[in-house]
Amino acid sequence: MYEILINPMSRSGKGRHAWHEIESELKSRGVKYRAHFSGRKGDIARMAAELTKEPCQILVLGGDGTFNEFVQGVQDFDNTEVGFLPLGSGNDFCKGMKYPKDMDAILDRILDIDQPMKMDVGVLEYGVSAEDELKKRRFLISCGSGFDAAVCHYVDRSKLKVALNKVGLGKLVYLMIAVREIFTAKRTSVRLTSDGKVWDLKNYLFAAAMNTRYEGGGFMFGPKADHADGQMDLCLVGEIPPLKVTCVLPTAFAGKHFIFKNVDRDRAKETIIEAVDKDQPFFLHTDGEVMGQHTYARISSEDKQLNLLWDM
Repeated sequence: MYEILINPMSRSGKGRHAWHEIESELKSRGVKYRAHFSGRKGDIARMAAELTKEPCQILVLGGDGTFNEFVQGVQDFDNTEVGFLPLGSGNDFCKGMKYPKDMDAILDRILDIDQPMKMDVGVLEYGVSAEDELKKRRFLISCGSGFDAAVCHYVDRSKLKVALNKVGLGKLVYLMIAVREIFTAKRTSVRLTSDGKVWDLKNYLFAAAMNTRYEGGGFMFGPKADHADGQMDLCLVGEIPPLKVTCVLPTAFAGKHFIFKNVDRDRAKETIIEAVDKDQPFFLHTDGEVMGQHTYARISSEDKQLNLLWDM
């Protein structure tokens, strides 16, 4: 019996139509399931929390944000198996985990899995300082601070995203807002510590901790990221003039951005980011879901891994 969590509003409201097609396929195969629909933000996490108190198999239908919301609610990682049916506009999770584009092919592979694969679950703890009562947010794809999180913040508020999603061009809004932020965003400076190694990033652009290879609608900021090694690949972009950034970012679609000065790579089990000036906080995101602006962040992994119904 599969418990299926469905975000009907994913891909600008096309989620419900996609579910009807998937439901027909499940019925034709004689697959037993129960469907659960979200009605507002937080429903997927609440349903996941209730269902994962007991051993279960779950399918999540929605975008990267829907899958991110699901993992917030998981109670028992050992006894929960989950498959992801992608319907988002960015679909960075699918790029990183080598999903085919055809939904029927994805469903075939998920239903035929005998042994789920293990996947790290990232953890962001954030607030004012290490002594503060920190909030916590899990992630599967990436966690970013600075420019990439600011882009996610403004994309979420863009009416243009909805319009472009309707014609299958939702990814363009990421690029358009990214270009705008390159020239208008106020830079701040941070001290980043990765497993004890200190990086002083003055007027930095962003720092991304990558669990999989892609974020932001196709930027390959973590070309060597391993989803099951207990570490995050770090993409650290320091002070770069705006015009030069326009040269750097296109190379990131192919993971070639590390050839540039002040674009560095590292790998760490624990990463701490602290604003040099407490009056200059930085944006934070997990899987494109923005946590607002803060001055302290700690990034690591859960002790338990996710049982993902997939193979690569």
